[in-house]
Amino acid sequence: MRPYNIEKPLWIFVGSKVIGSGSSSFTKADQQNVSDVTRVVQFFQYALSQPQKLQINIDKILNSKADLINTEGDDIFEHRFEYLKNHRPNVADILNKVFHGAGQIEAYQIKQAEGEIGLRTKMGEQYFAVINIGDVSKYSKKLEEDSEESLVIEDDHFTKSLFQDISSTTSTVNILIGSKKFIEGWNSWRVSSMGLMNMGKGEGAQIIQLFGRGVRLKGKELSLKREEADAPYYIRALQTISIFGLNASYMNNFLTNIEKETPEYQEYPIPINFNKKEEWEGKIITFKTADNHNFKNFAIKLEVKGTISRRITIDLRPKISVAASGLNNQLVESAENQEHNFLNEFYGFIDFNALLIEANRFKLLRGYTNLIINRNSLEDIIRNDHYKLLSQPGQFGIQEAVTGKIQEVAGYVIKDYLNKFYADKEKDYLTRNLTFDVLTEEKYPDLFPANHKIVIKIPKDQASIIEKLLKDIEKFYQEDVKDIPTIHFDRHLYSPIAAFREGKKYQEIKSFPVKLNEGETKFLKHLKSYFKSAKEKLRGKEIYILRNLSRRGVGFFIESSSFFPDFIIWVVDGKKQSIYFLDPKGIRMLGNFKDDKILFCSNTIQEINISIREKAKKQKKDLDINLDAYILSISKFQEIKNNWGNSDATQEDFRKNHVLFIDDSKNYLNELFGKVLA
Repeated sequence: MRPYNIEKPLWIFVGSKVIGSGSSSFTKADQQNVSDVTRVVQFFQYALSQPQKLQINIDKILNSKADLINTEGDDIFEHRFEYLKNHRPNVADILNKVFHGAGQIEAYQIKQAEGEIGLRTKMGEQYFAVINIGDVSKYSKKLEEDSEESLVIEDDHFTKSLFQDISSTTSTVNILIGSKKFIEGWNSWRVSSMGLMNMGKGEGAQIIQLFGRGVRLKGKELSLKREEADAPYYIRALQTISIFGLNASYMNNFLTNIEKETPEYQEYPIPINFNKKEEWEGKIITFKTADNHNFKNFAIKLEVKGTISRRITIDLRPKISVAASGLNNQLVESAENQEHNFLNEFYGFIDFNALLIEANRFKLLRGYTNLIINRNSLEDIIRNDHYKLLSQPGQFGIQEAVTGKIQEVAGYVIKDYLNKFYADKEKDYLTRNLTFDVLTEEKYPDLFPANHKIVIKIPKDQASIIEKLLKDIEKFYQEDVKDIPTIHFDRHLYSPIAAFREGKKYQEIKSFPVKLNEGETKFLKHLKSYFKSAKEKLRGKEIYILRNLSRRGVGFFIESSSFFPDFIIWVVDGKKQSIYFLDPKGIRMLGNFKDDKILFCSNTIQEINISIREKAKKQKKDLDINLDAYILSISKFQEIKNNWGNSDATQEDFRKNHVLFIDDSKNYLNELFGKVLA
C-alpha cells in the first residue's frame, strides 16, 4: 500500500452555494441546501441509532440482493465490492472507524473557525464530520427544528478549524459537508467519495473544478496516475472516486457538465536544465536531520512548566460577528469580560481519573506515542494559575461544575498544554539534531522534480501549441513561455518553472510538480525584476533561488505540522551565506501573530540559526551562516486588518512578526534584502 501513496479516505457531500447571511429568511437555494444537509445528518443518525438494520442492508448489498436492478436486469452491485465480499465488514467496526463510536449525534459550532459545525457521537470523543454551510446561526435553528430538537448545537471554544486540519495525518474528520468552499482554493489528496447536493444548471465550470478535487491522487512514485487494469483489485478500488447524487437531477447535471466541459488531456514531459550548476553545486548550504535520529524513539515524561502555561489562553466568551456600513466583519465582545481561574475555584469537581483517560486518548490521536502522562502532572497543570481563562462574569458557576462544563474546560487546558509541551520537546530535539550539508543534485534529488522532468498535461485541443514549442525546446531555458505558461529565471537552480496565468485555457493546463499559484508567480516575477535592477548592489554577491517542493524539499517541524516554505533563497558573499525561507500565501486564515507559521518565521528560525552556527563552529567550518524566514502576504493589509486577532495591528507590527505584504512597488523586497545587499 505505502508505495502507492494512498491517503486515508474522505467522504464529502458538496453543494454549489453557501447559506447567505444578512437576512433571517431563507432563499429557495438556502432551503434546498438546508434540506440536503439535514438529510445527510439524518442518515448518519439512522446508521448510528439502528446498527442492526444497517448490517442487514450491508449484507443485502454484498449478497447482490439489494433489489436495485439496471436496464439489463442485473443487480447494480453484482460486480462491485469484491474485497468486501471476501472480507465481510462488521457494522460495529464500521461505526468505530467512520464515526469513532455510536449513539446520538452531538453538534458543536467551532468558535475558532468561520462557519463550521463539528459532529461527533455521544460515545466518541473525536469529531467525525464537519459541516461548512455559511451562516451557522441561521442553519443551526433550521437543523434543530428539522431534528425535532433531538440535535441541539452547542459551542466549542477550544477546537481549531476542522476544515483547515482535514488534510493532516492527525485529522479525525472522515466526512465533509458543505459548499463551494471546497471548489475554490481547496486541495486534498483524501477525497474518495463525493455526494452531490443542490447542483443546479449553472455550475458548469465549478463542477469541473469539483471533479478535479476528487480525481487527484499522488499515485505510485508521485506519478499522479492511477494504476492500469492489471494492478491488484484493492489498489484500483482505493484509487477509484465514487460519485453519487442525493437527487437524480444533481447527478444528471454533473454528468452532463463533465461530458460537455472536461477536456481530454495529453501529457508532455519537459526536461529541466540546471542553471549555473558549476557555480552553486557543492557550495550552497542545505539542511537535514542527522542520520539515525528519530524523536519517536525517545520516551518523554510530561513536565509542568510555567513558561508553557503562560502561553495558554482559553477564550470562552460568546462572540458576535457584525457587519455594519459595509462588508468588513468585526467581532463584537461584551464590555464585561473577566480573566478568572474558576478551575481552581471548582477544583474539587474535576475528575482527574477521567481527565487522565482523556489525555491519553488525545495523545494517541495526535500521535504523541512516546509521551508519558501521569495524574500528578495533570493536577499540577490545573493548579498552576499561569494560564488564562477568559469568560464573562457569571458564565461559569456551580451549575457548570455539576453539569460537567468545568470538566470540559479542564480538558481544553490539558490538551492545549500537551500540544505545546510536545511541540517544544520535538522542536528542541530536531533543532539539536538538524545539521547542514553542501547541496549537490546527486545527493539531494528530492529537492528537484522527479526524473529531472516537468510533466505538462494539456487538453488535446491545445496540443498543437506545445508540440510546436517542443520543436524549439530551447525557448523554455531562455525566456518565459506564455502559452504554457512557464518562467525562466537564471538565478533559479533550474528552468523552466510551471507558472500561473489568468484565463480559462491556461487554468486547464496542469503540471507536475504542480504549477506556481497566482501569489507565488507574482512573487517570482517581482524577484526576477528586482535582482535585474539591483546589479550594482549585487556586485561581488551570488544569488540562488529554489522553489521548495512540498513534502519533498526542506521542511521544518512546527506545532501543528511540518512546514515547507515555498522558496529558499541563498545570498552568497564569500564565506557568508544568508539563507531565506519565504512563503507567499494568503493570511486570512492565520488569524493572529500566534499562528505556528508566523512564530516559526519570527522566533523558531532564530533558534535553529543559533544551533546551526554553533555546529559550524564546532566542526571548524569556515562558514558564516545566517538564516531568516518570512510570510509574504498576498492578502492586502487593508483587507485583513479588521479581522486580524490584534485589530489595532499596524504594518510595522506585521513587519516585526516577519509578515510582509506583497505589493507592486516591490518595497517588501527592499525590506527583505536591504541589509544583506547594502
